[in-house]
Amino acid sequence: VVACGEKNMIDNQYEIIRILASPNNIKKVLLYFVPTSHPEYQKKIKAMSTASHKKDVSIDDLPSDLAYHLNLMGLLSGCTVGRDNMTTIEAKVQSMYSFVDVVEALLDPQTILVAKIRTGLFFYNAMLDVEMRLPSLKDAKCVWDLLETFAEVFSFAKDDLRQIEKNGWAASTSCRQKIEWMLVCAQIVNGYFGLYFDSTVFRPEV
Repeated sequence: VVACGEKNMIDNQYEIIRILASPNNIKKVLLYFVPTSHPEYQKKIKAMSTASHKKDVSIDDLPSDLAYHLNLMGLLSGCTVGRDNMTTIEAKVQSMYSFVDVVEALLDPQTILVAKIRTGLFFYNAMLDVEMRLPSLKDAKCVWDLLETFAEVFSFAKDDLRQIEKNGWAASTSCRQKIEWMLVCAQIVNGYFGLYFDSTVFRPEV
């Protein structure tokens, strides 16, 4: 258990990261934590293709390697939750999966919704809402490319929420994970502009 409600269990978080990040374990533990150009990433794409046309996919129903990858990201994401004395954990987790590779996976149109949700939460918890900020993230083009894609997500959010309010979650037109992804996008926007964005760099044209 890495958190209970809003309280993080820091001793458990440290112990999990200590074990996973040990030199003897880390290569055996990590799976698909690679650039989109890596051959291993193509295996991830193939695994996601089995659920590419399904709605509200359960991680348990995915191929085992892909399910493991998403659950590992969930575990690591949980280990970075908290604000005090978290820099060591954050640095270790950030070193496992480059933020550029994380963002490029989010930008990949072949990434299925449930994978976007887990990857987006990982990006938010391990790289945005942190004490150990990544200097190169602030001006990274890939991050701005990601933020631009959220405009489409938010443009349909009101209609999606009204449809669910009218027809309920059980309706065939309702997609719970679509709403989850919208909320993750909102967290990422808030995290980036709240913690990384420097308004002094961007001046309005006169």
